[in-house]
Parts: sequence; C-alpha cells; structure tokens
Amino acid sequence: MNWEWLKPFVTGALGGSLAVVALWKWLGDVVLGKIIEREKAKYTKEIEELKAKYAQELETYRARLDRSVFVTRAHFEVELDAYKQLFEGLGEVRLAIAGTRPSMGLYREGETREDKMKSLGKRLEVLVEAHDKTVKAIEYLSPFYPSDIYTKLDECLTAARGEILDIQTGGNETFTLGWFQEGQKRLDRFYPAYHAVTDAIRNRISTLAILPR
Repeated sequence: MNWEWLKPFVTGALGGSLAVVALWKWLGDVVLGKIIEREKAKYTKEIEELKAKYAQELETYRARLDRSVFVTRAHFEVELDAYKQLFEGLGEVRLAIAGTRPSMGLYREGETREDKMKSLGKRLEVLVEAHDKTVKAIEYLSPFYPSDIYTKLDECLTAARGEILDIQTGGNETFTLGWFQEGQKRLDRFYPAYHAVTDAIRNRISTLAILPR
C-alpha cells in the first residue's frame, strides 16, 4: 500500500504526537472493522446452520405429533392392560397350536393308535381351552382397543379354529403324512397373523401420548 498520502499528517502542521495518535486510531478502527466483519460472517453461517438443524428437528417433532393419539393416563393404562390380557391368551394359543400335531412327533415304542389318539386328545383340549379363553378376552376387551387390531386377532383365532376342526374330523387320515402336512399349513397361516397382531399393538402403543394433567 502507498503511504505517501499520510506524510502531511505526520510531517506537516498537524504533525506530531496528535497525528500519530489519530493515525493509530484510524488504523485500529480499520482492523477492528475487518475483524468484526469476519466474525459476523462466521457467526451468521453458524446461526444459519443452527436454524436449518432446528427446522429439521421441528419437522420431526411435528410429524410425531401428527401421528400421536392423545389420551388420558387412565385410558392409556386401561388399553395397555387390555393388550397384556390379550397377549396372555394369544401366547397360550400359539404354544398349543404348535404342539398339537408336531411334524416330528415322538412316540413310545409299542404305543398303539389308541394311545396316540388319547395323547392327541389331551393336546387338543389344551388348544381348545386356550382358544376359548382368548375369544372371551377379545370380546370382553374389544371396547378398549382399535377395530383393526380386533380384525387381526380374529385372523389368528380363525387359524386355530381350523386346526381344531381338522383334528376333530381327521378320521383315518390322522397321523398320516398328509395329516401332518395340513398341520404345518395351519402354522404357516397362524404365525404371520400372530406377528401382524404384535406389530399392530406395538405401533398403536408407540402413537399413544398421555395428556398433561
């Protein structure tokens, strides 16, 4: 930079200590101004980044609120208890239907067909009891959970009822290869319905939000 223009201030009538002080003050103002501009640009960028971040978080919270169902604490506890009772019964059905006619059934040596039928009858009784218990729970608690979950629960019990009917009417086909294969088909229908109920209840609970008192 050419500093010739500063000479009159330093060596002229205005020279001396006052001119030097004025010069340094001016230079200080220039440097300070540049520092301020640089810091302002820096913080402006940071502020814009924070704005973008908070805007994104706000949209996330807004989306959650849009999916939320606000209920009282009493409603939440009643609905949650209903799901616990439903799954207690449905879990019993799942265990019973899986054990009614396992594809790899083991039998005692010398066991007669009559013995096998008695054992099958006991397993069927367990399935029937679990089915009936769950049907009662579904009907009694139906006012406390959404209808789409009711529909999915009924799909599970439809598969269980089919298994019960097949065994009751098996006749001479009982214990044949085809009979065991039909049992596997029932399981293949039951399990997806069971998992659909699980997912539906889990999703429902995740949307419930308790209203503040």
